[in-house]
Amino acid sequence: MIDKLAIIGVGLIGSSLSLALKQAGTVGQVVGYGRNRVNLEKGVELGVLDDFESSIKDCVYGADVIVVAVPLGAMQAVFAELKPSIGDTAVITDVGSAKGSVVAAA
Repeated sequence: MIDKLAIIGVGLIGSSLSLALKQAGTVGQVVGYGRNRVNLEKGVELGVLDDFESSIKDCVYGADVIVVAVPLGAMQAVFAELKPSIGDTAVITDVGSAKGSVVAAA
């Protein structure tokens, strides 16, 4: 069981993953971060998210698993902002299609 899942980028893929994990009962709390507050509020309203934060730092605080679901071109900036905020035991994964640039950014 994942106690807290942080999803950075709550678009089609990030929100679909969140919903599937919630429906399977494998996650306790899902917190999202994204650029569009209206979409984040809608995610809470629809039950895709339990909550959302206005910063990556606050989103990932205490997270067991962090999913980065942003376009490949944004991953380097996201990882740079993410690095100082992750816990020692957090698992980080992404849903990007090409891994070379993602690994280099991480």
